[in-house]
Amino acid sequence: MATTVWNGSADGDWTNNSNWSGNAPTSSDVAVLPSSGFTNHVTSGLANTSVNLSKLIWESTVNIGSSGSPLQIAADEVVCTGSGSAKFWYQSATGTSNDTDLIVVDCDNKTGAIDIDDDGTSNVIRVVVLKGRCDLNAGLANGVTNLNIGFRTGRTSDAIVDAKAGGGTITRLVQNGGKFTSNTTVTTGIIAGGFAEVDAGTWTTTVVTGGTLQYDSTTTLTLGVVSGGTLDFSKDLRSKTGLTVPP
Repeated sequence: MATTVWNGSADGDWTNNSNWSGNAPTSSDVAVLPSSGFTNHVTSGLANTSVNLSKLIWESTVNIGSSGSPLQIAADEVVCTGSGSAKFWYQSATGTSNDTDLIVVDCDNKTGAIDIDDDGTSNVIRVVVLKGRCDLNAGLANGVTNLNIGFRTGRTSDAIVDAKAGGGTITRLVQNGGKFTSNTTVTTGIIAGGFAEVDAGTWTTTVVTGGTLQYDSTTTLTLGVVSGGTLDFSKDLRSKTGLTVPP
């Protein structure tokens, strides 16, 4: 395992050894996209479907990929940090053996940051958003097994997560802060803080213990349990069944 740092000194090709402090990253390496000290952004050499990194650290200053042309790679851990305003298009790489185990978003960028999808065979196991913006795209066919949304200092404003229509199922959501907009299926959603807005997609089970869940979808909410916070149905006037509100 080696750590190699992007400098982009030759061009924007991820696979060009001259663009890295060592060589272009291979499986088990740690790849660092720094906040300074680079010449070019990453624009080509994006298909790395046979590479499974130990860790990818993106300090939110180097642009990686573009819409429709993401960096295709897997990593045990992807960390998005720093105070830059760049954009990272990420696609979990081919094959179940190349799942992306963990993506952590903890940066100052609330307008762009990271866009996540997969190729339909690889999986994103866990996404943790503490600060910054994370978009779960329509191309995230297999969804996310665990999505955790929290905060650093601003409970309602630090984290922004948008689950786009057409994306796969979020099996388990735990939200303690930030804003979450959902247009996809959520199997179990636990809202303990922050604000969640369901615009479309089916939520099977929802537990609200704090914060606000605004349910605007016209699809069925099978079970809702409220022991604190707010479950807002004001924009959906259909009858409700299976809703429990303790006295």
